[in-house]
Amino acid sequence: MGKNIPELLIESIKWFADNSLILNLGFVIMPDHLHWAFALVRGEKLDNIMRRYKNCTAQKRKDLKDDDIRMWQKGCYDHLLRNV
Repeated sequence: MGKNIPELLIESIKWFADNSLILNLGFVIMPDHLHWAFALVRGEKLDNIMRRYKNCTAQKRKDLKDDDIRMWQKGCYDHLLRNV
């Protein structure tokens, strides 16, 4: 049996963390969106990480489902979390 969409999302989050692009703090996959808390490392920029994540997961989804349905909306709704 092939992978499903949540598995693809989790696999990609793990790849970003395993390759030291981010420090993963946690995530929650909802039916129609994703909450993901991570720390940027090595001078990475948030827009670069999000663009790469969206492109990667969208391509994997397209390969899995073989359709042209848009997976991600434009932009992202980021919030900066600070030490409190």
